[in-house]
Amino acid sequence: MRKDYVNHAQATKLHFKELTDVERKNVRDKIRAQAKKDSIQEIGIYLISFAIVLGTFYAIFYYG
Repeated sequence: MRKDYVNHAQATKLHFKELTDVERKNVRDKIRAQAKKDSIQEIGIYLISFAIVLGTFYAIFYYG
């Protein structure tokens, strides 16, 4: 069974469309823009979470 798996795994090859330099640049720019957007969103979530935790601690110590 293992031999069949090894033979099958080695026979699998992926074929990708060849891109021109312009297409490759467009794809790269889209990936970078999405990564930047995701990074900004992640930082925003961290800041909001930090503010909530800080506010909770303040409320506990001030009113408790």
